[in-house]
Amino acid sequence: MKKFFDGIGYNKDWSKYTDEEKMAVYIRLKKMQEKTFEIRTEAHKELDKHGNKTMIYESYSYFSHIKYHFDTGILDVRMPYETQFFLMNYETGFTPVEFKNMVRLHSKYAKILYLFFRSYRDGVDHTDYTVEHLRQLLGLENKYPKWYDFKRYVLIPAMKEINSKTDINVIGKRDVYYNALNNRTPDNIPEDEYARIVVDSMARRADRGNSMYKITFRVSKSDNVIDDKLDFTGLLPDKDK
Repeated sequence: MKKFFDGIGYNKDWSKYTDEEKMAVYIRLKKMQEKTFEIRTEAHKELDKHGNKTMIYESYSYFSHIKYHFDTGILDVRMPYETQFFLMNYETGFTPVEFKNMVRLHSKYAKILYLFFRSYRDGVDHTDYTVEHLRQLLGLENKYPKWYDFKRYVLIPAMKEINSKTDINVIGKRDVYYNALNNRTPDNIPEDEYARIVVDSMARRADRGNSMYKITFRVSKSDNVIDDKLDFTGLLPDKDK
């Protein structure tokens, strides 16, 4: 549990927090308790009865129970065993650093794609994936069949979050990407437009047919400056209530 709290930024001694900060921590954890996160990764595949690989979808809850005693300052937090096993199992390659970045993401598709792309953080072009592979990864085999809709409602919002909030930066084919920037820098481009540039640079027509797209991507370490300090102001309840 300590590794988990270190990963999301609660890494100082509990006795050092003020009463207001402790209440803010409780409120934030309570909000997390109301959410789940879903994992669909290449590592989560098993063989079906025919010996073929089949995707396994898993949904996790962050906490099963949270109790804060204001007078004593004791915070009791309980995490489901399955969640503890998954998050803290370093053999899977999933670390508190990755979890800290994933918590910042609001879109469930951004969370799944973040884990997928982060495993390729090597600065090398990867070209052996298709849009259908991403659809399967996201559980969207029968939704957003048109590329325009899939790009607009799934990929652009996800890439907007990933490239601005996490420790990785994802682009597509370098020549297409830099031509679209047109001598501008990402900092000087509206986030929605930049996300569209990134997605457009990733997609290309397949060698056969016009409807199937292949995906080219390059993942590198991000220059984002992530503030690990907790912002309590937005979590504290209104004094008038």
